[in-house]
Amino acid sequence: MNLNSLKTMGKRTLKWSLLLFVIAVFLFVIQFTTAIKIIYLVSGETSVAAEKKAIHDSILLFGNIKNITLYLRDFWKKPEFHEHKIDSRFFGLNVAPSSFPEGDDHIIKNLSEMGVQSVRVDYGYESNKVHIERFLNKLIDSKIDILLHLVQSKEQAGRMNEKEVQDKWRNFLEDIISRFSPNIKNYEIGSVPNRKKWSGYTIPDYITALKIASDVAKKYEARSERSESINIFAPNIQDFEPFWQVAIFEAIKDEGINIQGSTDNLFVDRAIQPEFYDEHVLGGWLKNSARMDLLNKSRFLDLISEEYGVKTFISSFTQWNLNVPAPFYNSSKERLANVDDYADYLVRYYVLSAAGGYTERVYWGHYASYKEGILDDSYNPEKEDAPEVHHKFIYQGDPRIYKTRPAYNTYKTMTGFLSNSRFVKNLSDIYHLSPPDEDRDKEGIFLFEFEKDNQKIYVGWTLNVYKKRVNIFDINKCSATWRDGETIHIKKDGIDLQKSPTYIVCN
Repeated sequence: MNLNSLKTMGKRTLKWSLLLFVIAVFLFVIQFTTAIKIIYLVSGETSVAAEKKAIHDSILLFGNIKNITLYLRDFWKKPEFHEHKIDSRFFGLNVAPSSFPEGDDHIIKNLSEMGVQSVRVDYGYESNKVHIERFLNKLIDSKIDILLHLVQSKEQAGRMNEKEVQDKWRNFLEDIISRFSPNIKNYEIGSVPNRKKWSGYTIPDYITALKIASDVAKKYEARSERSESINIFAPNIQDFEPFWQVAIFEAIKDEGINIQGSTDNLFVDRAIQPEFYDEHVLGGWLKNSARMDLLNKSRFLDLISEEYGVKTFISSFTQWNLNVPAPFYNSSKERLANVDDYADYLVRYYVLSAAGGYTERVYWGHYASYKEGILDDSYNPEKEDAPEVHHKFIYQGDPRIYKTRPAYNTYKTMTGFLSNSRFVKNLSDIYHLSPPDEDRDKEGIFLFEFEKDNQKIYVGWTLNVYKKRVNIFDINKCSATWRDGETIHIKKDGIDLQKSPTYIVCN
């Protein structure tokens, strides 16, 4: 047998081997799904529910197996810092309508005072159409950018395989998008598909809902006189659970669905503080190896989005639960914050996200809430199976008499300094400690440099109760402001940074 014949035989063998491998994988997936379906049937599920759950499990497993190299290659990388612009819309807030017009006016007045130019609003089957649409029109008149979060009921979300339920969802979307798309361009679809207890979704249900939304958006985009785009955002994953993000993006790709933005309710309260490494990701032993703090979490979620061609990543809902009397909490006791720590964490979360540049917008939640708001509405309607992260359709009571918490002035001070600024560089010594130091909370500082209006703006803090004096500023050219807007005296030998962020402005 000559050399050419051997080469031909080798190519043929390789081709058939690859084909047989693909067939084997295909059959394994089919058999896996069938086996899981049988298990659900034996446990008492109906045939339809068993099949849906089996497909859900299959997508979750094989979507991540297919992308194992993503975890091996990119999960362990460190964040990188580059100069970039901080758009005014980066500083977003979750808001809801009042039950009367004057309440809406007061909310919008406060948003303006706080420097908020971007809001996220829930609109669902259970919304009062009069209140929500009055509020939306007032926001539009105020030139505030809106991300409209469209929410199904839990009962309907779990039945998206039924034509009648699909038609209701399509009609709901068409009604809203047809009327609001000339002024509202961004729509987030559905809530927390990785929390079935809250949302009702399995992955097949959510993908069906998302595909319908994408089709409706295309329909009205094509009808637009100015051919302006309508942007669909998804999948609103709860917490840092990238395996859900990967699985749903894989299903989105398989179904040919186009989305323009990736969303995650990127809570970091499990780690207690935004800078802490989260031991819930890979366990306590690997906590310092994974280094999953806020910056690394947003970096990895943004990277997943980029892998699937989605260039925009946003944190659509985040906050800390406050330590207030309540019949139950959706956070463990050690994760609850007092009102001052809440205000500190708010600034630190935004500044870290702004410096990293991985998150295009952060929507803090909620503007007003008894357990988690910047203002206290003194009303606690939240139920264990329907937390406010899933939806909040209306503010109860009179917004004009809500109690203001420290975070109100904190937010206003932050946007005053950083909205429409430019991030320049990271000066934190904490990120130069390698390997991570057990005493880093005693030794390190976080310090970031921004530019705005030909001035340098530094934002700095330490962790916990420790203070550290910084002496890199010319006291004759700089002024200092505390977290809530009060002026701080700069001493000759520097300024003391502490856990509440400080702004230093230099000409």
